[in-house]
Amino acid sequence: MLKHINDKAKIWAKLWQKQIALGIVPYYMFVERDTGAKKYFEVPLYKAWSIYQQALQKVGGLGRTVRGPSMSANPGKVEVLGTNQINGEKVFILCVIQASNPDWTYRPFFAKYPETATWLNHLQPLEEEHFFFEEVKEASSN
Repeated sequence: MLKHINDKAKIWAKLWQKQIALGIVPYYMFVERDTGAKKYFEVPLYKAWSIYQQALQKVGGLGRTVRGPSMSANPGKVEVLGTNQINGEKVFILCVIQASNPDWTYRPFFAKYPETATWLNHLQPLEEEHFFFEEVKEASSN
């Protein structure tokens, strides 16, 4: 998903409908990668999820096979499953759908909800100091 290019639900719904008509099963809706000069193309994660949800409402069963919005990040492919409230705090619900560590696969997790977040590294765990997939570096004993 790229701001100014395809950041509208109707564009995604039309794409998925066309893919189905051509015999292509929609698979991933990726957000822009966290590399290089990306600022112009960034879509906040909450907005990407809203676009995804609205687009799904306009397609049938095969069109709903697409996973998204997704990020190819360090732990693997991470999908934004939505948002919710936990103890009065708005949170992102995410899931690692493919992982560098098999134990992380399909493990849902929660992150604080900053509206400015456009990538996984902009998020913080809800209650822990680190996400389960972050390597905690121990202080050197020199």
